[in-house]
Amino acid sequence: MKTIKIADVTIKEAVEKAGYTLSFKEKMDVARQLEKLNTDVIEMPAPASQTENILIKSLAPVLSNCEISVAAGVSVKEIDAAWAAVSLAKNPRLHILVPTSPVLMEFMCGMKPKKIMEKIPEVVSYAKSLCK
Repeated sequence: MKTIKIADVTIKEAVEKAGYTLSFKEKMDVARQLEKLNTDVIEMPAPASQTENILIKSLAPVLSNCEISVAAGVSVKEIDAAWAAVSLAKNPRLHILVPTSPVLMEFMCGMKPKKIMEKIPEVVSYAKSLCK
């Protein structure tokens, strides 16, 4: 069993960071090259737009050696959306994103820290029921 996994965030960052963009084709090409380099995990953004959703669904059948990890928030709805995008991958993975500051917890999730902490086991268990 491998103890260290190499994860690449290039595509995820291209979607999330201002001033750092890649075209759809470039993202596909980057993912193919990462697989050729034996990258263990390719991190993808949450499928918040139709473009990201199509990108993830397009990559799923193309990549066979690496895991495709899709970001999801702390709601069943967000996990379902991420799973719908990545479920056809040979090695699908869900990445649960949890805000760490009370301000972000309330701003992003509309929940107090205590509620977020109670919700984490529930959403992780749900995500685990969908994929390993």
